[in-house]
Amino acid sequence: MRISSSARPLAAALSVFALICGSLILARALGYSFALGALSQHMFDHIALLGLAAPASAWVLQRNLPPVSGRMLAAAAAIQIALIWIWHLPPVFEAAQADLIAHLVMVGSLFAAGLFFWCAVLGVAARARWQAILGLLITGKLFCLFAAILVFSPRPLYELANSHAHHGGHGAYTALADQQLAGLIMIAVCPLTYVAAGIAIAVRWISALELAYPEIPKRSALVIPLLLLLAGCSDVQSALHPASLESAEVTRLSWTLFVGGTLIFLIVMGLLVLAALGSEKLRGPLGNNRAIVLGGVAFPVVVLTALLGYGLWMAWSESAEAKAAQDITVQGEQWWWRVTYKQPDASATALSSANEIRIAAGRPVRLQLTSADVIHSFWVPALAGKIDLIPGRTNTLTFTPTKTGTYRGQCAEYCGGPHAMMALRVVVMEPEAYDEWLKAELRPAASPADDQKLVRGQEVFKTACVVCHEIRGTNARGRLGPDLTHLASRGALAGEVLPMSAENIDLWLRENDRLKPNNRMPEFGHLPSDDLSAIVAYLASLK
Repeated sequence: MRISSSARPLAAALSVFALICGSLILARALGYSFALGALSQHMFDHIALLGLAAPASAWVLQRNLPPVSGRMLAAAAAIQIALIWIWHLPPVFEAAQADLIAHLVMVGSLFAAGLFFWCAVLGVAARARWQAILGLLITGKLFCLFAAILVFSPRPLYELANSHAHHGGHGAYTALADQQLAGLIMIAVCPLTYVAAGIAIAVRWISALELAYPEIPKRSALVIPLLLLLAGCSDVQSALHPASLESAEVTRLSWTLFVGGTLIFLIVMGLLVLAALGSEKLRGPLGNNRAIVLGGVAFPVVVLTALLGYGLWMAWSESAEAKAAQDITVQGEQWWWRVTYKQPDASATALSSANEIRIAAGRPVRLQLTSADVIHSFWVPALAGKIDLIPGRTNTLTFTPTKTGTYRGQCAEYCGGPHAMMALRVVVMEPEAYDEWLKAELRPAASPADDQKLVRGQEVFKTACVVCHEIRGTNARGRLGPDLTHLASRGALAGEVLPMSAENIDLWLRENDRLKPNNRMPEFGHLPSDDLSAIVAYLASLK
């Protein structure tokens, strides 16, 4: 039955109303089935409206949309993001939860803003698809930022004790747990609509390119956008660019999983298409008991068992011989790495460094890993697997580097504060170059000699820094912070925060809390400029 043009607005309005009611009923049913708390149920309702009802309603209304410009899309995205953040400010949100009318205004305005945004996306996608994809990307990211605040906040942001009855949770969660669950729901579910819409627009874009440029093979039109993703790949911190015997095994296992998973996915999708569109003769064997047992039980058991055995064999195999290893102790501290090289002669000078490990190519390395405060995780993807550093316990990681170069590592276990800036570098050198470096590193720091500025810098250092830092060859014997004996020979400052240079040493001394928030080193911007310049020159001379 065809709908007359005069009745189409009414039909569209009824469809939108049905979508709103259906999405809310679905969200409420799921919420009560999972016994969600007040805030997590509220988040479920909003996701149903903004991520389900709003895009579906925009799809229904798209025939009646006026021309949309990129500025309208930007305005729609800004309005939606602003309303999300404004309505969820604690005092505003608590007021809306306590008053039914205010709550309805909040829900209505958010749905209207979401509908405006999705209408703008559909309108722009018809002629400027990159703008639509960009709008989806930015909006989804800012929603996830708000969700991250809910997840990682150390205390409840909202007081919902007096929330009205229709948001009354089942009381199974504490306020903080309910808030964290709300954030997790938003992070897990909210981006799905934006990702699905972006993929759909990208597919239409690629199809349009194929029609516009028929001389280009269809495979190329699909491959070119995917090549853009390779810009995020790098061999500095990548498990797919192995630089040791052990990481090569991990890479081999990774590619086995990638290729095997892709093949299984293609087989399953092919069988799914066959089951949906194939003839009765072809579909019949897919539904019998033999196919179910073989494909649903036997095949997964065999494949997963084989992968488990391969993984266990890799974990147990050690390519490096412990007796020939370079022994290095790495101690994780908030938020840097203390590195100590074990000398063959127990009476030899202890060699300590920070945030940088130097090793020789071709020689087995044994890292003794521990922690001075909380649990950290040592991970240099190009060289070895991930291993935890646990207070009071020493774990061992053995590997044999095969390629010279500089490889970045990272603490992979959240340890509070500037955890994301707790990085390190591993420098793999030729054996002869490593031996020369080790000899130079064992020497004490050079004396400032006749340079008055360096002499003054050393004096200031002994006054302001001696409690925390050690410089071999002087009376500085502090152990709270890194050893600075040969500071300037390292490649970076403060765990890869800044490249090593005199200018960056000066910047770090003045503004280290801005550069690495909440680190435990005080700033020294209060020192007289001449003294600060002298200490910078002295530290920059420690090579």
